[in-house]
Amino acid sequence: MALLAVFSAMPAAPKVSAPTEITHDGWIKRSLLRRGAALFYQSKDPRGGMSDVIRRIADSGDQLLVAMPPWPGTALLDVSADGSRILFNRRVAGDCDSELWEMAFATAQPHRLGQACATAAAWPPDRARLAYSDRRALYLANSDGTAPKKLLTLPFDEAFELRWWPDGKRIRLVLAGGNGHSRLWDVRIDNGSAAPLLHGWSDKESDIERGGEWTADGRFFVFAARHNGAEGIWAIPESSSVLGRWLVRPTFLTGLTRVAHNVTRNPGGNKILALVELPQRGELLRLDPKMRQFALAPQWSWLSGGQLAFSPDGRRVVYLSYPEGRLSIADIDGTNLHPLTQSGWRGFLPQWSPDGRRLAFIVSKGEQGPARIRIVSPDGNDPIEPVPFPVWQGGPNWTSDSEIVFGDNGPKFPIPPTCALHAFDLKTGKAIDLPQTTGLWTARPCPTGRYIAAQTNDKSRLILYDRRTAARTELFRSPEGFLGDSPVWSRDGAYIYMDTPYARDPAVYRVRIRDRTVERVASLAGIQRVVGDIGLWLGLAPDDSLLILRQVEGSEIDSWDWVARQARL
Repeated sequence: MALLAVFSAMPAAPKVSAPTEITHDGWIKRSLLRRGAALFYQSKDPRGGMSDVIRRIADSGDQLLVAMPPWPGTALLDVSADGSRILFNRRVAGDCDSELWEMAFATAQPHRLGQACATAAAWPPDRARLAYSDRRALYLANSDGTAPKKLLTLPFDEAFELRWWPDGKRIRLVLAGGNGHSRLWDVRIDNGSAAPLLHGWSDKESDIERGGEWTADGRFFVFAARHNGAEGIWAIPESSSVLGRWLVRPTFLTGLTRVAHNVTRNPGGNKILALVELPQRGELLRLDPKMRQFALAPQWSWLSGGQLAFSPDGRRVVYLSYPEGRLSIADIDGTNLHPLTQSGWRGFLPQWSPDGRRLAFIVSKGEQGPARIRIVSPDGNDPIEPVPFPVWQGGPNWTSDSEIVFGDNGPKFPIPPTCALHAFDLKTGKAIDLPQTTGLWTARPCPTGRYIAAQTNDKSRLILYDRRTAARTELFRSPEGFLGDSPVWSRDGAYIYMDTPYARDPAVYRVRIRDRTVERVASLAGIQRVVGDIGLWLGLAPDDSLLILRQVEGSEIDSWDWVARQARL
């Protein structure tokens, strides 16, 4: 009779139909949320490299871009029920690596919420409180982050996609373990207890449960998951009884060939929405010096990657493939392609020696140890790691066939202000500190080797260092946000190029070394550039034209019609 009572209270199995892609822009999107008649999500700003918030009216498709502060590493966590305020975190270096902030759309003035550090956070519908997680600790605080109280210690490393139940008495969130799997958990506010939502459903470590939302009537929770190796969207009926929660299993709604995130619904409740990832690839864009615009470089259409380094004779190219992140070498037409690093190792920032007989690059094995400079032959043989420097070694650059200059590096940004530039002599096997270079990194020597262009450790300024005199001269200061990752010299040494990808008007600039004249070269507006391992890379083709890597696929919002009938016995 108990079982009969449980199943009698359960609604009939729902269905979805009519899959539709409702956005078509190819931009990266994340953190899809619905508030009232509007959808909110974070996206690459069409003006450049910033991550701003898009407010989209669900039915009409009308959009409003809400500019986020010009800080890298921001993530949208929640939007207030009335759609007037956003909650986000900001990645920073230090003990608190995820500061919690809020911002009102009307003022666009962000302010930090107390001293809260959070990977996940949300307000309940009445915004009377705030729940947030800091590593394994879950806190309740006032809505402004004050008076935090620890509710419980979570059983896994990190929490994501924290959502309040509609009744405001419980919290549902995704907990990620150290082995990469994630599971949905429920937390009761009254006693601080936590339990898995789907106990025993996801037995495989490869299974991943992601966040979702309740239907308009509250009868179902709809979520995305990888279950038994298959991606899809699922629904589970909500039950008030303990027995019901243990017996009922999710209903499979639809399978997917790609990963889905952030399942939600439209205001009317007759559609289910989700972010669906698309295949990622990169396109090389080349700057047309006459038009001062970036356009496709069809001669390298076979190449999806960045950090390109062309051999001195122009016949071969080394690059970091995207999205695989594999350091590879090929002939200029794409033939004779082979990797330069063995399995488990990652290579970055390759550079050819002037005689074309060796390659130098950074190699690392994740974050398990300091990155080191490795030198190999173009066929990948005879690898050596000759630099006996104890710190994380930055990108190597040849000044001659027997000397490399490099800066310090580190696993997190910003690196310490004690960083400096160094020179390594391959003949003697000795490394020296370059005088008066404290606080500089990303060493880029000019073709003659006399000057080195380097950024300050906070990436706000580009400095010219004279090796003859040890004099430092400021060449360029970012007007807003950080400078890009790859200042690059023209082949004649007359100019140094850099970009400002985090500015609201992103662009490429160059400085003429002879008289320090700064010139705006080209706009980066509307270009979604590849980030991550490749970084916001800026490079040179053999003809001295500038190259960047554009990401041409990201994620789209898909919808399905929702059909759920009342149970009949």
